[in-house]
Amino acid sequence: MGTMDLKTEGDRFVVVSRYFAAPPAEVYRAHMEPELVQQWMLGPEGWTMPVCINEGKVGGRIRYEWSNGEGGFYLTGEILELEPPHRIVHVERMFLPDPTPDNHIETTFPPRAKAPGWSCA
Repeated sequence: MGTMDLKTEGDRFVVVSRYFAAPPAEVYRAHMEPELVQQWMLGPEGWTMPVCINEGKVGGRIRYEWSNGEGGFYLTGEILELEPPHRIVHVERMFLPDPTPDNHIETTFPPRAKAPGWSCA
């Protein structure tokens, strides 16, 4: 896994880029299949994701729940657009325990131009 680059665009957008030594289709799968999401989206040591729902279709719901054995938090969302294996657009809201405003997320999986692997922005 490559390094992560984080930057802001104005006061409304955060752009996160990360490069992986894997083809876009495999990383797209890792974002869509619940069994794979549960392997990498965990957080600090001791946290688990006992609930991972991603219906994987436009209009499909998302629900991720994290727990450390003493408490936890969750997010809900909906998939707005899919262009397999290149792009996912969804809306999500965190419950920490109160809900955050909706966040609109666009994740793209273009091939990396100058080196093997691909990028996720």
